[in-house]
Amino acid sequence: MSFGSYFGEGIRYALVARLEISHHLLVIAKLGSTDYFDRTHISSGLQEIAGSHQMDLEVQVKWKW
Repeated sequence: MSFGSYFGEGIRYALVARLEISHHLLVIAKLGSTDYFDRTHISSGLQEIAGSHQMDLEVQVKWKW
């Protein structure tokens, strides 16, 4: 799990959860939310988001041998 680079004025929130299901199985999740105060859209081209808010979810599953 990593953090990207950001430009402009805004705030980013992140919530990280870790769940050890068994001795061998681990699930890690990160829910992130970015709010920009200085724009009405985010990115450009095919990745453009019409709005100043972006939310993302990352899930990582680890199996220990």
